[in-house]
Amino acid sequence: MKLLKKIKSFNDVEKEFEMRGGVDIEQVFTLANTSYTLTHNLHRVVTGYRDIKCDTYGKFKFISSTFTTLVLQCDTAATTATIRVF
Repeated sequence: MKLLKKIKSFNDVEKEFEMRGGVDIEQVFTLANTSYTLTHNLHRVVTGYRDIKCDTYGKFKFISSTFTTLVLQCDTAATTATIRVF
């Protein structure tokens, strides 16, 4: 019985990962220095973000965040990036 209490459902594990590790979002920044809204659905204010994959040498600038979205700017055009929001 103790073992069953320790086993969590897949949804519980996924939710715990999102709370601790964050979510990965792929975004295309088509225009330079334009604000783009990324929806993360963490239901809390994010503590940070990290560019984990980018096809250009673009740099990202934090604009704002809410409980479900993050707004970023990229200084280069036509950039596809994977952003980890945590």
